[in-house]
Amino acid sequence: MALIMNTHQQIRDALRRLCKELQQQENEAYLTDIFLLISPAEGLLIMRNDEGKEIMRAAVDAWKTEVDSTEMIPLDEEAIVAEITCNLNEMLPELRALPIIKPFSFVWQNGDELRDLLLVDDDLMFVDEELMKGLNEDLDKFWDDLAKKF
Repeated sequence: MALIMNTHQQIRDALRRLCKELQQQENEAYLTDIFLLISPAEGLLIMRNDEGKEIMRAAVDAWKTEVDSTEMIPLDEEAIVAEITCNLNEMLPELRALPIIKPFSFVWQNGDELRDLLLVDDDLMFVDEELMKGLNEDLDKFWDDLAKKF
Protein backbone atom coordinates (compact mmCIF):
# COMPACT_ATOMS: atom_id res chain seq x y z
CA MET A 1 0.00 0.00 0.00
CA ALA A 2 2.84 2.39 0.84
CA LEU A 3 4.41 1.73 -2.56
CA ILE A 4 1.12 2.61 -4.31
CA MET A 5 0.78 5.85 -2.33
CA ASN A 6 4.44 6.67 -3.01
CA THR A 7 3.91 6.11 -6.76
CA HIS A 8 0.80 8.31 -6.73
CA GLN A 9 2.73 11.06 -4.93
CA GLN A 10 5.74 10.81 -7.26
CA ILE A 11 3.51 11.11 -10.35
CA ARG A 12 1.61 14.05 -8.82
CA ASP A 13 4.89 15.76 -7.90
CA ALA A 14 6.20 15.28 -11.45
CA LEU A 15 3.04 16.77 -12.96
CA ARG A 16 3.17 19.71 -10.54
CA ARG A 17 6.81 20.35 -11.45
CA LEU A 18 5.76 20.27 -15.11
CA CYS A 19 3.04 22.86 -14.41
CA LYS A 20 5.54 25.06 -12.57
CA GLU A 21 8.03 24.77 -15.42
CA LEU A 22 5.39 25.71 -17.99
CA GLN A 23 4.07 28.58 -15.83
CA GLN A 24 7.53 30.15 -15.83
CA GLN A 25 7.10 30.66 -19.56
CA GLU A 26 3.82 32.54 -19.12
CA ASN A 27 4.96 35.57 -21.12
CA GLU A 28 4.16 33.70 -24.29
CA ALA A 29 1.48 31.08 -24.68
CA TYR A 30 2.49 28.31 -26.99
CA LEU A 31 0.84 25.53 -28.89
CA THR A 32 1.68 22.01 -27.79
CA ASP A 33 0.38 18.71 -26.57
CA ILE A 34 2.23 16.89 -23.81
CA PHE A 35 3.35 13.36 -24.50
CA LEU A 36 3.97 11.03 -21.56
CA LEU A 37 6.05 7.89 -21.80
CA ILE A 38 7.94 5.70 -19.40
CA SER A 39 11.39 4.23 -19.38
CA PRO A 40 11.07 1.14 -17.17
CA ALA A 41 14.79 0.36 -17.17
CA GLU A 42 15.45 3.75 -15.57
CA GLY A 43 12.13 4.04 -13.71
CA LEU A 44 11.34 7.36 -15.38
CA LEU A 45 8.24 9.26 -16.45
CA ILE A 46 9.30 11.36 -19.44
CA MET A 47 7.27 14.32 -20.70
CA ARG A 48 7.79 15.74 -24.21
CA ASN A 49 6.22 18.41 -26.37
CA ASP A 50 4.88 18.05 -29.95
CA GLU A 51 8.35 18.36 -31.38
CA GLY A 52 9.71 15.51 -29.25
CA LYS A 53 11.70 17.88 -27.04
CA GLU A 54 11.91 16.64 -23.49
CA ILE A 55 10.20 19.05 -21.10
CA MET A 56 10.70 17.10 -17.90
CA ARG A 57 11.62 13.71 -16.50
CA ALA A 58 10.88 12.27 -13.09
CA ALA A 59 11.86 9.11 -11.26
CA VAL A 60 9.08 6.75 -10.16
CA ASP A 61 10.63 4.14 -7.88
CA ALA A 62 7.99 1.44 -8.40
CA TRP A 63 8.59 1.39 -12.16
CA LYS A 64 12.24 0.44 -11.84
CA THR A 65 11.65 -3.27 -11.64
CA GLU A 66 14.96 -4.80 -12.61
CA VAL A 67 15.31 -8.39 -11.45
CA ASP A 68 18.88 -8.57 -12.70
CA SER A 69 20.86 -6.92 -15.46
CA THR A 70 19.18 -8.93 -18.26
CA GLU A 71 15.58 -9.46 -17.12
CA MET A 72 12.81 -6.96 -16.43
CA ILE A 73 9.42 -7.56 -14.82
CA PRO A 74 6.82 -6.18 -17.27
CA LEU A 75 4.90 -3.19 -16.01
CA ASP A 76 1.09 -3.08 -16.04
CA GLU A 77 0.52 -0.36 -18.63
CA GLU A 78 -3.22 -0.05 -17.89
CA ALA A 79 -2.52 0.54 -14.20
CA ILE A 80 0.09 3.18 -15.06
CA VAL A 81 -2.26 4.95 -17.49
CA ALA A 82 -5.07 4.87 -14.90
CA GLU A 83 -2.75 6.30 -12.23
CA ILE A 84 -1.52 9.11 -14.49
CA THR A 85 -5.06 9.94 -15.65
CA CYS A 86 -6.29 10.02 -12.05
CA ASN A 87 -3.54 12.51 -11.19
CA LEU A 88 -4.32 14.63 -14.26
CA ASN A 89 -8.00 14.80 -13.28
CA GLU A 90 -7.11 15.87 -9.74
CA MET A 91 -4.97 18.67 -11.17
CA LEU A 92 -7.47 19.95 -13.74
CA PRO A 93 -7.69 23.52 -12.34
CA GLU A 94 -3.89 23.82 -12.46
CA LEU A 95 -3.78 22.35 -15.96
CA ARG A 96 -6.41 24.78 -17.25
CA ALA A 97 -4.26 27.66 -15.99
CA LEU A 98 -1.21 26.63 -18.01
CA PRO A 99 -0.04 29.11 -20.65
CA ILE A 100 -0.73 26.63 -23.46
CA ILE A 101 -3.19 27.47 -26.23
CA LYS A 102 -6.36 25.48 -25.61
CA PRO A 103 -7.42 22.88 -26.33
CA PHE A 104 -4.33 20.79 -25.61
CA SER A 105 -3.94 17.13 -24.73
CA PHE A 106 -1.97 14.86 -22.51
CA VAL A 107 -1.12 11.85 -24.66
CA TRP A 108 0.22 8.47 -23.56
CA GLN A 109 2.94 7.23 -25.91
CA ASN A 110 4.02 3.62 -26.04
CA GLY A 111 6.29 3.15 -29.03
CA ASP A 112 4.25 4.20 -32.08
CA GLU A 113 0.94 3.85 -30.20
CA LEU A 114 -0.67 7.09 -29.00
CA ARG A 115 -3.60 7.34 -26.61
CA ASP A 116 -5.33 10.53 -25.46
CA LEU A 117 -5.53 10.69 -21.67
CA LEU A 118 -6.98 14.12 -21.14
CA LEU A 119 -8.09 16.98 -23.36
CA VAL A 120 -7.86 20.29 -21.52
CA ASP A 121 -10.11 23.13 -22.58
CA ASP A 122 -11.89 25.89 -20.72
CA ASP A 123 -15.34 24.41 -21.27
CA LEU A 124 -14.90 20.70 -21.89
CA MET A 125 -12.87 17.74 -20.80
CA PHE A 126 -12.18 14.34 -22.33
CA VAL A 127 -11.38 11.53 -19.93
CA ASP A 128 -9.78 8.24 -20.96
CA GLU A 129 -12.49 5.74 -21.96
CA GLU A 130 -11.07 3.01 -19.71
CA LEU A 131 -11.89 5.11 -16.66
CA MET A 132 -15.40 5.71 -17.99
CA LYS A 133 -16.35 2.02 -18.13
CA GLY A 134 -19.50 1.40 -16.13
CA LEU A 135 -20.39 5.08 -15.91
CA ASN A 136 -23.80 4.58 -17.57
CA GLU A 137 -24.70 1.87 -15.07
CA ASP A 138 -23.56 4.07 -12.17
CA LEU A 139 -25.63 6.99 -13.47
CA ASP A 140 -28.69 4.78 -14.01
CA LYS A 141 -28.39 3.48 -10.44
CA PHE A 142 -27.99 7.04 -9.14
CA TRP A 143 -31.13 8.24 -10.97
CA ASP A 144 -33.11 5.17 -9.81
CA ASP A 145 -32.07 5.77 -6.19
CA LEU A 146 -32.91 9.45 -6.49
CA ALA A 147 -36.33 8.71 -8.03
CA LYS A 148 -37.14 6.32 -5.17
CA LYS A 149 -36.49 9.10 -2.64
CA PHE A 150 -38.96 11.46 -4.29
